[in-house]
Amino acid sequence: MNMPYAECPKCGACYQGWALLHSRHQTCASCGVKLKITVNGQTFEGYSPFDAERLIINLAPDKTKKKHQPKR
Repeated sequence: MNMPYAECPKCGACYQGWALLHSRHQTCASCGVKLKITVNGQTFEGYSPFDAERLIINLAPDKTKKKHQPKR
């Protein structure tokens, strides 16, 4: 297996090493863009938390609460 090599498509920074196989190291340290990583002739796009999909959470109102009733 050849050493992984990566290049930033935005600023052109180059990286090389086995750490590129882990998502924490697949983002450009200069500009935060996903790296284009090449391993054994295959190229894939790295991970960047800045490009994560938008997550929308709709919470239903809590209907389990009882209304406060004063003691008599």
